[in-house]
Amino acid sequence: MSQGAVKPVSPLVEETAPVERELLFDCDYFRVWRLRGQSPFAVGSAGAPRVLVCIEGTGLVEHSGETYAVGKGDVLLLPAAVGVCAFRPSGPVTLLEAAVPQ
Repeated sequence: MSQGAVKPVSPLVEETAPVERELLFDCDYFRVWRLRGQSPFAVGSAGAPRVLVCIEGTGLVEHSGETYAVGKGDVLLLPAAVGVCAFRPSGPVTLLEAAVPQ
């Protein structure tokens, strides 16, 4: 089976503080960022759904006065109505944040 033209992906650094935010994929169907940090940072987007995948560490997602624990292997859907949330790591954390292009 032929895979066609497959090339390595070079991350595009979009932000370095308070979180290192790298765009890994940006195609017609989806976008994926890798977020690495240990200080609080924003996740999600106003008016657009996002999916968070924790691949290392633990932390809390805060929305409307509520907190939701996130740990390695957890997947969290942030509906469009939720918008931007705060993520508070409990030490070094790595998340993937996926979106559908608008």
